[in-house]
Amino acid sequence: MTNLSMEKFDYSALDTSTASLAKESAIEIKAREKAIWENIIEIGNSLIEVKNALPYGTFESWIKSEFKWSKMTASKYIKVAKEIEPKVKDSLLLPNSLESLYRLASGLSNSDEETKEQILSKVESKTQEKGKALTEKEIKEITAKIKSEYEARISILEGQLEQTEIESDSRLTQLVKVESTLRFKEERYEAQNQTIKEMEDKKQLFFDKELELAQQKKELGDRQVEIDTLIDKKAKLLAQEEIDREKARLLGKEQELEEQIRKTKNELKEAKKLRGEAETDAYRLKKFVNWMGALETFTENINENSLELFRAINSLQSLPDLSILTQEDQKIVSPQIRILIEQYDEARINYGKATQKITQLLNQLNLNTFNDVIEAEVIMPKKR
Repeated sequence: MTNLSMEKFDYSALDTSTASLAKESAIEIKAREKAIWENIIEIGNSLIEVKNALPYGTFESWIKSEFKWSKMTASKYIKVAKEIEPKVKDSLLLPNSLESLYRLASGLSNSDEETKEQILSKVESKTQEKGKALTEKEIKEITAKIKSEYEARISILEGQLEQTEIESDSRLTQLVKVESTLRFKEERYEAQNQTIKEMEDKKQLFFDKELELAQQKKELGDRQVEIDTLIDKKAKLLAQEEIDREKARLLGKEQELEEQIRKTKNELKEAKKLRGEAETDAYRLKKFVNWMGALETFTENINENSLELFRAINSLQSLPDLSILTQEDQKIVSPQIRILIEQYDEARINYGKATQKITQLLNQLNLNTFNDVIEAEVIMPKKR
């Protein structure tokens, strides 16, 4: 089979437009293939998260209600997310359908780590050779073949172990015979020698296990680094997206706040202006009310004084002609006339004083004062 992954397509043989179209289409197709795989993994992870959160026994009814899925369909997504995502470096070398991925995940689930690595490596290499994602049948064949090879190796190892045990038993029998012959001479020595041998065997076994554990730790550390790198990249991408959204939201809030501040400043400025006008109008109105009160007081005084003056004049006009009176009558009338004249003079003086006060008050009411009163809406209120 031709290894398509090693053949580099010659774009130089194409014209510029066709080469550009082919390159851009290749990039887009790869992105879409990767998106299919990533969507399946994300669905699986979301199902795992919801299943862990929901009360026991409600997960199946939830997936039926929300997606019309069977429990088996949800289990396929979950198995793919659990078995494949942590082990894959290049998603483009994997199948891009749920059934194919599930078949691959099923092959991994009951295998040891070495077999899992072999299966994934074989799938990736076959995908590179084929130049596109493997079918479910091809994945099933690869999984079955590797598992069969693994079981065959296990069978061989078990046979070798059985043979080793047989040989060990035979050697042990011989050793027992020798020991029974030499027991009375070398019993203590053999006992010590056997103890030393067991300790050495245990020491070697411990050393081998320690090496194996160190290798496993190293492999686990390498895989953890790869996983952490993938998680870190994804976390940074999600964090940057969240930061960009938060920046946009804060910018909108800041603009709204600035607009509110501007409106509030304008309203405050207008309120201060209206307050100043109101205080000015109140001051002018107070002056006018005080002036009106004084005018009313002096008007009442002049009315009273004019009435008394009018009465005194009427009393004087009603007096008889003294020339026609006898001296006796004149003596009687003269005191009354003097009293009336005194009353007239007093009324005339009071009237003059009241008139002078009103004149002074009217002099205080100049044109500006009158205009202020109009603006204060006392005489003719204006519409704002």
